[in-house]
Amino acid sequence: MRKRKLFSLLVLLMTAVTGAWADDYLYLEVDGTSATVKYGDKGSNPYYGDDPRDPGTYGWYVAEDEYMPDQVTDYSGKKTLTTVTIDASCQNYTGTTLESFFDFWSGLTTINNLENLNTSEVTNMKRMFTACSSMTSFDLSGLNTAKVTNMSYMFNSVSVETLDLSGWNTSSVTNMYCMFYNCSKLETIYVGDGWSTASVTNGDLMFGKCTSLPGFDSGNVTHAMAKLTTDGGYLTYKAPEPEPATYTVTLKEGTEDATSWTIAPAEATTTGVAAGTEVKATYSGMKKVKSVKAVKKSSAPTLKDALADGATVVITYTWMNENVTTFTYTNNGGNYTGSTTGDDAEYFANGMSVDGTTLRFTASNPDISEANVSIDFDTDTNEYAVSKGSGFTSFTISVNGTDLTSQLTKVK
Repeated sequence: MRKRKLFSLLVLLMTAVTGAWADDYLYLEVDGTSATVKYGDKGSNPYYGDDPRDPGTYGWYVAEDEYMPDQVTDYSGKKTLTTVTIDASCQNYTGTTLESFFDFWSGLTTINNLENLNTSEVTNMKRMFTACSSMTSFDLSGLNTAKVTNMSYMFNSVSVETLDLSGWNTSSVTNMYCMFYNCSKLETIYVGDGWSTASVTNGDLMFGKCTSLPGFDSGNVTHAMAKLTTDGGYLTYKAPEPEPATYTVTLKEGTEDATSWTIAPAEATTTGVAAGTEVKATYSGMKKVKSVKAVKKSSAPTLKDALADGATVVITYTWMNENVTTFTYTNNGGNYTGSTTGDDAEYFANGMSVDGTTLRFTASNPDISEANVSIDFDTDTNEYAVSKGSGFTSFTISVNGTDLTSQLTKVK
């Protein structure tokens, strides 16, 4: 009796596993030059992940190891496709590979709803967009890259000028070989706080032939250059989008008959509402109403706070790799006064000033001109432009005790 029960259990488990594997793939529905990617257990031109199959007309082919073009006999179908839409059903995809997913879709100009493609389990994005030479931009913000280990050839030979990878987590990636190879038009690669090459073991030719990147050097094209331009690399930092300001509606402390007030919507008194939201305050008591005050909820400091009277701004400047000088300023009605500490503090002539929305910092050392620096901070856009001597290494800026460096984007 016990043996019979065990046998039944094993059959049930095997059936469940087999069924899950068989159903988990994506397929194309083609209509002229447009196509829709859907998730399911049927359909034409299925994508089998790392299970090599005949490419058919649209060439969805993935080899387990290296790409083998001699086995791919027909690219004509996918070359004619100009628009692809990712169906909402693809949110159910749990596959681990997207290798060669859009590989050589050379006519493709538009990818709609890429955020619908669930990539939370994906470990392989090798050649995902290789030779998508007609694409002029990608919206990659919806891709979950937390588990991806292989990004080799991912953007090989694409023609975009900008790639925004600022929302990506690359801490698990081990292979970035030729990731941007031959992207000759690529000028800017944005990265954010999740960017990391700590796990990379193969980053050779990562930036090979990327001749439009800032400061490109054909002798330095490995993942060693996958760092910010401020640190001598090819990447540009992009801060996360700040959360929109919210507002709460409160009654003045000590208001008589406060319980007779009703404020709608209710969240206006708790979590707050966005600017432009209509808020109604209704009084049902017998007192005379004088005023209702809307106050902005406290939010994280920004560069704009440096323009406020009494603000404290601290620039910590590293120069000649190892020297550190700190400049501290206080805003006294638009005039910034302060002090200097650290290396060569007594020799630096420095100052901070405001021109419209621009906060300008300058420092010059008459004995070491290589350490001279001038930085313009745009307090509206959180961008900065730096003019520097050859001794410039890096800087940080804090306002009222909060380091804001990670919020900034370098423009030149």
